[in-house]
Order: sequence, then C-alpha cells, then structure tokens
Amino acid sequence: MSTVGWVAGVALPVLWPRLPSAALLQALVAAGAGLGVAVLLCAVRRRHHGAWAVRGRLAMLCAVGAAAALVALGSMGLRTAQRLEARLPHAWEGVPLLVQGTVVGLPRRSAQGLQFVFSVEAAHTLAGEPVQVLARAVWLGWWREAHVDVLVAAALPEPRPGERWQLPVTLKRPHGTLNPGTFDAERWFLEQDLGASGSVAMGHRGLVRRLEGPATAWAWFERQRARVRDRIDAHVPDEALAGLVAGLTIGDQASVHAQDWQLFRAAGVAHALSISGAHITVFAALAAPLAAWLWRRWPSACLVCPAPWVGLWVGWLLALAYALLAGWGLPAQRTVAMLAVVCLARTLQLNWPAVVVWIWAAAPIVVFDPWAVWQSGFWLSFAAVGLLILTGQPTHRPGLSDGCETPAPSGYRGLYQRVRPLWEAMRVQVFTSVGLAPLAAVCFGEVSVVGVVGNLLALPWITLVLTPLCLMGVLWPALWGLLPWVVEPLRAVMAALVGLPGAVVGVPGSSAWALGLALVGAWLALMRGPPALGLSGLALMLPLLVPAPRLPGWGEAEVWGLDVGQGTAVLVRTRHHALLLDAGPAWGEGRDAGDRVVVPFLRHRGVGRLDELVVTHRDLDHVGGAASVIKALPVARLRSTLEPSHPLLKLGIHHQPCRRGQRWQWDGVAFEVLHPWGHEPRTAKPNALSCVLRVEDARGRSLLLTGDIEREQEQALQDAFDGPGLRADGLIVPHHGSRTSSTEGFLQAVQPRWALAQAGYRNRYGHPAPAVVQRYADLGIPLLSSPWCGALLWQGAQPQCWRVVQPRHWHDQPAAQGPAVP
Repeated sequence: MSTVGWVAGVALPVLWPRLPSAALLQALVAAGAGLGVAVLLCAVRRRHHGAWAVRGRLAMLCAVGAAAALVALGSMGLRTAQRLEARLPHAWEGVPLLVQGTVVGLPRRSAQGLQFVFSVEAAHTLAGEPVQVLARAVWLGWWREAHVDVLVAAALPEPRPGERWQLPVTLKRPHGTLNPGTFDAERWFLEQDLGASGSVAMGHRGLVRRLEGPATAWAWFERQRARVRDRIDAHVPDEALAGLVAGLTIGDQASVHAQDWQLFRAAGVAHALSISGAHITVFAALAAPLAAWLWRRWPSACLVCPAPWVGLWVGWLLALAYALLAGWGLPAQRTVAMLAVVCLARTLQLNWPAVVVWIWAAAPIVVFDPWAVWQSGFWLSFAAVGLLILTGQPTHRPGLSDGCETPAPSGYRGLYQRVRPLWEAMRVQVFTSVGLAPLAAVCFGEVSVVGVVGNLLALPWITLVLTPLCLMGVLWPALWGLLPWVVEPLRAVMAALVGLPGAVVGVPGSSAWALGLALVGAWLALMRGPPALGLSGLALMLPLLVPAPRLPGWGEAEVWGLDVGQGTAVLVRTRHHALLLDAGPAWGEGRDAGDRVVVPFLRHRGVGRLDELVVTHRDLDHVGGAASVIKALPVARLRSTLEPSHPLLKLGIHHQPCRRGQRWQWDGVAFEVLHPWGHEPRTAKPNALSCVLRVEDARGRSLLLTGDIEREQEQALQDAFDGPGLRADGLIVPHHGSRTSSTEGFLQAVQPRWALAQAGYRNRYGHPAPAVVQRYADLGIPLLSSPWCGALLWQGAQPQCWRVVQPRHWHDQPAAQGPAVP
C-alpha cells in the first residue's frame, strides 16, 4: 500500500493549476510523516498484544497508504518548486553568454544539426563577468550551418557524451506551443529538469573550446553508446535501417525514421522498435544459466556461494549493464527493478506473488524519479506487465499429474495440445490489447485494431531474429548486410495490416469520467466469469472509444486559432463541415507543424476529414505543414494562390484558385473570399497574393482571416469594401503583427472586438512589432498573442485562451516589469 499511496501522491500534482505555498507543502510532508510514525508505533504495540483482526489490518494498510501519499504529495510539490525556480530568469533571455559544462547523454542528430543536454558548470557574459543563470542543465541546438563551419575551422570533433566544452550560447526559458491534445513541451522540460533551451551562437565562433576534465562512470556508458552509433552509421548506409538498428541496440529512439514510427505505431508494435523489457529479460535468461554453468566448473567456489545464486545475480548485473547501454529508459528501469526483486526473493527463498514483485518494482522508480509517473510510458509499461501477470494465471486445474509420464494424447485432444501454445499466445495478446486500449486511446489518440495480429506476427520476429542480428552486428558489422532481408518482409506485413479497412480507430479527447469507466470496463472484460460480465465491461469502454461528438449548433461556428509557433493555422468548424486555413510552418526535413500540432489537434477534436484546406500563400510558415495534413486526413478541396508547379498541387486533391467574390454557405455559416483579385502580376510577392477569408455565422458575428497581407493590400480592401463590408468581431492579425501591416485605417475599417497575433515565442522577426502592439492599444482593441494565449477558441462570444482555460503550474508566465540587463 505504501507504493500505491506514493504513486497516487506524485501523480496528483499533474492536475494543479498552480503550486500551493511552501508552508502548505511542508505541512503535508509533516502530516504524512507523523501518520507514518503513529502507524509504526501502533504496529509495534499490537505485535506485543496479539494478532490483528481483519479490520485492523485493513485500517493499517489504508493508513500506510495515506501516509505515503501525503509525504509524496508534499515532497513532489517542493521538488517541483525547486525545478521551476531554477529556470532561466527572464532578464537573461536572448543575451549572449559563455557557458562551460558537460555534454549529457547521446546527442540527437538530424539534417539540421545536433541537439543535446548540456550540464552547466559556470556561465559568464562575453565580457567575462560571472552570471548566475540558475539552470543546472539546458537543451542546446548546434545547427548545421553553425556547428559544421566552427568544427571544421577549429579542427574539433563533434561533442560526445561526457566531454566538457566551452560554448557561446543564447538561451530562453522553457516555452512551447500549447494546444488541446498535443505535446506539452514545457511539461517535458520540467520532467527532464531542463531550465532553459537555446542554441550555439554563430557570431562568436572563436570562443568554442573543448575542455579537459574527468569523465564519470555514466559518461563511460554513454560514450560506448556513441561508439556503437558511429559504427552503425559507418556500416549501414540506409538511414531508415540505421535508425532501426540504433533503436534496437542502444535504445536511440530519436534515430528511428518517422515513417517507421508511423507504420509500426499504426500496427500496434511501436513499443518493439527500441530496447524493451522482453529484450532485457531474454538477455538475462540466457546469461544466468551460462554464468551458473561456468561457476559450477569451480567446485571450491560453489562451497562459498551456490551456483544458482551466482547465475541469478550475474544475469541481473549483465541485464543492468545492457539496460544502461540501451539508454536506461522506463521499460529498461522497470525490467531491471523487477528482475532485482525476483533475484532477491529467490536468494532469500521467499515465495512472493508476481503482483508483489510488480508493485515493488515500481517503488525505486517513483521514489528517485517521481516525474516518471507523469509519462505515458510508465503507465503503459507497468500496465502491460500487470496484464501479463493477470493472463499468466493457470487456466487448467492443478494437481492432475501424479508424477508419472503419460503417453501423448491422440485425436482431438492431441491436436489441442499442439495448438495450445498458439492459443495461449493469442489469448495473452487479446487480453493485453483490450486492457491497454483505454490508456492507448488517451496517450496516442488512436487504437490499433490490428494490434493483436501485429504483435503475434512482429514480436517473435523482432525479438528472436531482428534484435539478435542487430546486436551481433555490433561485433561483426558484416551481418548488418542481412538487414534488408529481415526488415523489408516485416514492413510489408505491417503495411498490409495497416492498409486494412478500420485498422486504426482515431479516438477524440475524452473526459476523466470516460477514462475511469473505460478502465473499470477493461478490468471487467478481463475477469474470469460469465460472458455477460465481459460484454458489460466492453460496453463501459464505449464512451471513451466512441465519445459523443462535440459539434456546433446550426448557424454557429467554432473557430480555433492554433498555437503553431511562427506561423498560421486556423480551424473553422460548423455543424457538419470543417475548414482549415493554413497548416503552420515547417522546421526542417521531416519536421513540421502539420504533423506535430495540427493533425494531433484535429484528431483530438474528432475531425476525421476536412471539407476544405485553404492555403493563403506559398510562404513556408503557412504551407509548411499542409502536406502532412493531406497525408493524414481526407481533404475534399484545396483552395490556394499557389503556382501550378507547386508540389502540394500534385497530391491529387481537387484545387480551386482563391479569388475575390467566391462565396459558399455551410450549415447556416457564410464564407466569402475578399482577396486576391485574380489579376495580380506574376512578379507579385507571395504576401500580396494572400487569401483573405471572412466568416459570418447566422447571428451576424464575423471573423476576418487575413493571411500575410501588407499595407497596400489593406488599403485596397478599404477601397473595395466601404462601410460594414469589412467589419468583423474578430481579426487574425495580418502578417503576424509585422510593421508592414495593421495600418490604422485598416483597423478602423474592421473595428474588431479582439485580435490574435499568431507568432512564435521570441521569434527572430520581433512579431508582433512594438509599434503595432501600441497601435492596437491606442485604438482600444484587445490584442492576444499565441505565446501567452496558446490555442484560441472563439464561438461567437469572448475568445478563450487555452493557457487560461487549462492552466498548469509548469506553464511559463510573462515577465514582470523590472530593471534591464546591464
């Protein structure tokens, strides 16, 4: 109960909108400690007065769990406050600094450069004055145009784990985009204990130095991982295959190609693309008997320590070393902890049930790294093992054998004995898939219907063929030449499964009560009992897997201005239709807002298809994510000002050029294109061709979506639409708030009640420009910006900011006015 109470205590703060006071948190710790001491004294006293009654034991267990929960709750809050206070002060954002420290972990490679964790030992201004940046570790990017030139000019190798470096950097506080159903970067920074992010400054190349210093034992493991990755890169030319090998040998999930992730996740076997508990367990199971056999060759040593004990602990130590080499992820931690508990129980000859081993394995993880409880991998990993324990109970009646050999049965009974292992494997996969479905739906927004078959086919192949081939290739790289013969059939089978109708079911975001019902339903469905009990459990899972649609009424529009960084993406939804205007920026090869933000958001909101995708113009911060959206969702029509040769027009979507005067109506909501005119010269700038769309609901409430028009186009709109033709209740600020837009005459013509500037946090363009911000203020127009609003929801009344609707204590807050940095 102490472990269960502790898990509950460290999990609860994830719901806190703000942290309680330090005094209250300390009081919780003191109360929990006091309750624990009282329980201990009662237990000692009762031990001298006889056995406990059943009710007394139950009360004691509940008291132990409550004490652990109070201590965990208070200590988690205090530790979280320490991490938040260690974030980079606002005053030092964007200021060039010179930092000395150590590279932690395996750097992530991409076409754009390197990203790595940098443990800061000291920081100075470029003038040499010491700086207290507070952040113990920062997330740095050394982009290719910067780091290649610097390293080549200085004859330096790339940073490697455990090395000490001096780097000129510019830093900013942990800040990310914030939308419903998408990745929360600020929470990730808190979980990883990173106080800032930034990049190596390009303008101070002469200050880059590699420093001398001792390496830690952990750095030694990381350097071995780096050596293995270098060997993989040298002998496996195919980037996708190299990523799979890196994932299955050193647990480098960041190297796995995005297409492989998508394919195997849809097939329900993405967990097998990196070192998992099954791999480590198989490794330990092979190492333990070998160690015991070798120990038995030394008879005198067996008198000191029995060979079974040696085999157990040597197998565990080798499993620990393998887990460290694999990056020490959550599945590896869980497996090593469970193996340690099993080894301890067998050494002490304790007959602990599997459930006890399962619970005790979680204890060291949640104590030393309580933020692991906030990660989906923790719950999926331990839930999967719990389901295996549940399904691993014997289904036959014990005690039938009298110890004598019986002849093999014949006929139908013999056939049953032969197919029984396959039947048991299928039963385990069905139970695991049903049991994990609620968690998978919440964590990933989808459920793989073909996951049962996918796991049955892929897991034996990956565990017994592909993984050993990858590991043996570390010693003999020539074996990696067989990878295409092993991987391509696997990909083909998974692609065939995913291509089946209904292979993957998208699950929109659901409420907490629906998740609770689904978990109870999964438990009932897995219980041994009459079929009606299992069917009732499946019925309880329906509100989560098939939630009620949340649709606007007739004549109403639901508008979401997404937070995609420096770019634009707006969803307009009516009763039966959905329109997406722009799809956010692209950040590099294989990385764009369409895949990372827009598509997860659309699935979370239950949008399964788009009736129209409007691309205002060709700039990358508007069109960058469109291809990912088209690949992920059916799109009925594309409306844009793109040139005929643009790659987006070759994806087979019906295209209609964006022209003034185009009008249509969906469910009582009117749409009208106000710009461009259609006779602009071919040499016109892309901004001058921006599609301008006006949306008006049945009650006359309107929104103006302006793209990147500038003052010339704003004046043309003023001239063409006198009076109320240009007025709107809401305005998406032209060109993200650039100085070339939002003229006073245009704002007076529109007369918006509110405006949203979709721009990135501390973007290099300075959007929205201070002069533009002042102009909106002078005209009395409330101006919202994506960095401090997050996604904006407008349903005809006042707009709502997601950072206000769903506040969390780890979310960044604007800086208070204070003295400037000297």
